[in-house]
Amino acid sequence: MICQSIINKSFAPNSFSYLEIGIGNKIQYNSVNTDRKICVDVNGNADYNKGSDDFFINYNGDKFDIIFIDGDHSSDQTIKDYNNSIKHINDNGFIFLHDLLPPDLNHCKPSLCGDSFQLLNYFVDNNYDYLTIPEDFGLTLIYNKFDRVGRIITTTYQELINKKINLISVEDMVRFIVEKKI
Repeated sequence: MICQSIINKSFAPNSFSYLEIGIGNKIQYNSVNTDRKICVDVNGNADYNKGSDDFFINYNGDKFDIIFIDGDHSSDQTIKDYNNSIKHINDNGFIFLHDLLPPDLNHCKPSLCGDSFQLLNYFVDNNYDYLTIPEDFGLTLIYNKFDRVGRIITTTYQELINKKINLISVEDMVRFIVEKKI
């Protein structure tokens, strides 16, 4: 629940719109302090109970201030979710992606973080405006530069770990968001 805690510390209640892709048991989603929110998951427990691809094809509502991507952890689907999200994020919005920095190789299994870490590798290599918290399997914030992710060259977990990643603390991420949105 680090992402939702960061959001709630950074924004006044009901001052933002929120989309969550992948909700699990809905506890985290329910903790976000806004009435303007939508959740998407195939588990039958969401506002939209089909896949995220289908949601983005059919959604024609307002853009969101915050999008949290924590659905299918394969790099292919995470890329699709990110590329679809940038069409639905407000200009000064924030996109959070979960599970981009697994703590070890064992967490790169499809049932855990999968190979979504390849997207963080892409952000680093292509100079995206991003910040990553190492806790909670790597919560990454994308801001400013919402460019479409292109073709990703398959990388290994070790290649990512060997890179210089913009790692910050939870408190510093909250401070950054509060300062950025003013």
